[in-house]
Amino acid sequence: MLLIKNAKIYTMAGPAIEKGSILIDKGLIKAVGTGLAVPEGTQIIDASGKNIYPGFIDAQSQLGLIELALGFEGNDAIEASAPAQPQLRAYDGANPMDGKFAIARRGGITTAIISPSSEASNRGGTGTVIAGSMTAIKTSGDCIDDMIREEYVGMRATVGPAAKNFALLNQKFPSSRTSVAAVIRETLLKAMQYRAKKAAGMVVPYDLGMEAMLPIINKERPLVVHANLKQDIFNALRVLEEYDIRMVLLHVAEGHLIADDLAEAGVACLVGPLHISHASSETHYQSKTVAAKLYEAGVPFALIGHSGSTKSDMITIQAALAVAAGLPEEEALKAITLYPAQIYGIDDRVGSLEVGKVADLVLTQGCPLTRQGIIEYVYIAGEKVYEK
Repeated sequence: MLLIKNAKIYTMAGPAIEKGSILIDKGLIKAVGTGLAVPEGTQIIDASGKNIYPGFIDAQSQLGLIELALGFEGNDAIEASAPAQPQLRAYDGANPMDGKFAIARRGGITTAIISPSSEASNRGGTGTVIAGSMTAIKTSGDCIDDMIREEYVGMRATVGPAAKNFALLNQKFPSSRTSVAAVIRETLLKAMQYRAKKAAGMVVPYDLGMEAMLPIINKERPLVVHANLKQDIFNALRVLEEYDIRMVLLHVAEGHLIADDLAEAGVACLVGPLHISHASSETHYQSKTVAAKLYEAGVPFALIGHSGSTKSDMITIQAALAVAAGLPEEEALKAITLYPAQIYGIDDRVGSLEVGKVADLVLTQGCPLTRQGIIEYVYIAGEKVYEK
């Protein structure tokens, strides 16, 4: 057993605990609070003057999928040969030995939602509209199978320029917003027909892609849709209304302009990265106020660092930028811990420091969202994986 004592503990499940302690047993939190009984033989660490937070969660990551310094050969984030490929699984392409994992741990990221994408589809292929399933992994380990926390947390999709522009340049399908929307509708319809045939007892050839879509049409998992521009966000919401599925919107660069509409639609949003260039047509009107405006409107949201694609230890920078633009600090901390866990349905294991949850901890000197804040130690499942 391990006891970390005398720290200020930000559980994300209630008020901060002054001079609190966390007891860890077999990788899980056994107790958290003050005045804890300490079993004989427990290793004790005095964390006086330090803060403890739940391990940070990057809700949109390509860790291991775009490998450090390998260029084209190390990029397995995109399969650009067909517009709809729900049968693909992100973890099949992830290299756990890639150096970006260590960088992510240094930034306090203990859980990453790895995802295929269509943002690199400039290989002469098509726009990838439905790119495959997303996986929650811990950020330490030698074998990806041992790092998986939840194999399937969502299905990745894209609308707007990221889905159509490269195909447009190569004169391939789908190269317009109309064809992108048609791909999503057709894939959802095929999955519903596949389900209906199976339910009717018909002999249906096993289809890996349609099987992967069943959790989406059964509302067990969300369709996670990259949508930045207002037009594209509304296009995605139209599909949501037509097909009665769960949806999470990704990036939402113009979400601050239609926050009330998003609240009415009842969708969660994954916001960021907030420091991205305004040169892109998709992010020209992006604002660092997106998270604050969504919060004020009552929209569920989380902040993303896009580790693996952008700098992999920047999740706290995203939260700090949101705070500077009006988001309360406590909400920013929840947006990189509890909220992404809730959006993906893994909050029974990670996202807060509560009894029975995995002992993913970040120990800091000061607040990690400030210039003075320093991440000193990171633990995953009770094991120290980073020390400054």
